[in-house]
Amino acid sequence: MVELVEFSGESSIHKVSAQLELTPNHLHLFYFWKAHDLNLTSNQGDWQSSQFQKSRKHELWKHTCFEAFLRPSGLNQYFEVNISPGLGWNVYEFESYRAPQPPRESEALVPEKILWKDCVLEAHFRHSWTTGISLEASLCSILKISDQTFYFSQKHEGQKPDFHQPESFSLKRKIL
Repeated sequence: MVELVEFSGESSIHKVSAQLELTPNHLHLFYFWKAHDLNLTSNQGDWQSSQFQKSRKHELWKHTCFEAFLRPSGLNQYFEVNISPGLGWNVYEFESYRAPQPPRESEALVPEKILWKDCVLEAHFRHSWTTGISLEASLCSILKISDQTFYFSQKHEGQKPDFHQPESFSLKRKIL
């Protein structure tokens, strides 16, 4: 479990923690939050595979959104996973830092199940990475509460929130 830090660095009444599990063929993401006055579109839900294509959306970062950035070790290429409970999901593929723009949707990670209830999000994706590959990851979240936006990440780099910074990919996992 990784405690995510709010960008301002100030102690916040809002807390987010996350967990990433990587197994052969599957990526599992878990997010847990405590946020005063956070109203999601729905307090609970369950997306199954038949619903995924219609729930694939863009610009989820404009809402409360839970994100994971994944890069195979030694490569510039990386993937961005976005999940906004009740609104949608997407996976993008980048060749290098924020390129290309607009980003390309990716099929490298295919959702199998996304569940959320109260203050827990659980997402399961199928992947085709080979056994033995190492990944560098960054787990992040954007919370929109009233008229404020809070940016959480395991590590912040730069003068403003930017989850794409390669230096923030500090979580290491290997497919065994």
